[in-house]
Amino acid sequence: MDFSPLWISFKIALFATLITFVLGVFAAWAAGNAKKAKPFIDALLSLPLVLPPTVTGFILLILFGRTSALGNFFMERGINLLVTWQGGVCAAVVISFPVM
Repeated sequence: MDFSPLWISFKIALFATLITFVLGVFAAWAAGNAKKAKPFIDALLSLPLVLPPTVTGFILLILFGRTSALGNFFMERGINLLVTWQGGVCAAVVISFPVM
């Protein structure tokens, strides 16, 4: 029996939870200390909640694709985020990011 799908799901869940926790604490601190930028930060962090998951996934594919600046930046450093477990972690972090 092949347990690799279970292992990949466990890795994605573990890393996404850790990254979301750290980024969530930082975002709460930044939003709490920001006076003028608070509406902008709140809107930016609420965006994945408002958009359907398919739209959010499509935007992530465009951002991390080979033709975008961000995707090209990662590709030059040997990091592929398309259809890998690392890309799954990025998608899970974006979708599950805490909303203030």
